Amino acid sequence: MTRLSAFFKALVLAVVLSMFTLVRPASAQDGALVVVAIELFSAAVAQYFSEILTVDLNLGMGGIRAQVAADTIGVQNALQHHAGATISAVSQQTALLMDQANLFEFGDMGSVRTPRGIVRLNTVAPSGCRRVRVAEMLAAAAPMRERRPQTWKEAAETRTRAVTSAGQAQLRLTETVARQPNQVSLNWMTQPTLTPTQTADAAKSITTILNPLPLPTLPIGETAPAAAEYAAAREILSQRMSVAEDALRHQLEMRAPLCSTAGDPACSSSVMSIINQWRTDTVESVVYPDRVQAKSSATAAREQVFLLSANLYVQTELLSSINNLSAIMAVNTANQLSGLDRAAADALYARAVQAQDRDE
Repeated sequence: MTRLSAFFKALVLAVVLSMFTLVRPASAQDGALVVVAIELFSAAVAQYFSEILTVDLNLGMGGIRAQVAADTIGVQNALQHHAGATISAVSQQTALLMDQANLFEFGDMGSVRTPRGIVRLNTVAPSGCRRVRVAEMLAAAAPMRERRPQTWKEAAETRTRAVTSAGQAQLRLTETVARQPNQVSLNWMTQPTLTPTQTADAAKSITTILNPLPLPTLPIGETAPAAAEYAAAREILSQRMSVAEDALRHQLEMRAPLCSTAGDPACSSSVMSIINQWRTDTVESVVYPDRVQAKSSATAAREQVFLLSANLYVQTELLSSINNLSAIMAVNTANQLSGLDRAAADALYARAVQAQDRDE
């Protein structure tokens, strides 16, 4: 409204001046008045259109600013969304890589987690992938490993007590050699892992080889002095023999499968095979030094702790073997010093049988 009023004021003034020059006689001042009127009108028109253009430009710039602001906000939102998606993707990949690295060090045997699922690597998986599985197998088999040698020993004692004469002992040995050759062999000591059937045969072979002709038992109720003397000598010799048998049973237990039922995956592993695998994965591996060098300080420290633990486990098994060897040496020395041996026991048995025959 202000622009229009100023414009009309200038227009009215210009018209009045023009009419004034028309209604009065021409003079020298008329030209000057007309020029003033035209200048006033031109100035009003110029100011009017200038203000209109200024307003339009301001309106246009405001629209442009609003559009630019809207576009900027849109770009920012798009960048933030893309950045969030990128960060999320990177986080997922990082978590996957960390999970993969952890799985390589401590994961399940022969399994690697990938974006498409679990991939089985069979027996060519690195040793680190088997460590948790090995620990689980050893822990699960610990009660059975502690109980199994005693079961073998009780079964051997039952078979030995069933012998009631020297002839029966000889006949049983002959039949075993002819029909069950696997029960008269120590070849199982050259194998790292035995099958359940091989383990059962090996348990019997220990008694067959170390005590092929067990001392017969006397009939129950025999009270003759010679019978009592023989029974005492037989028990002493049996206990001494069990020391040597226990040493071989310990060796058998290290080679027996870490399972109780056929078909269990643990049946393919034993303590000896695990120790051999540790040796193969470290000392005998041509890539192990490079793998250790490529590990981070934390991973290398974990590797060192594992090797120390494995060494402690091997030293424990070695200590058991040394204890068995010490016991065998002690028993052998006692046999030599006491004079009580198999020949002496046979002589006592003959006296006990003769005394029984006389009593009958």
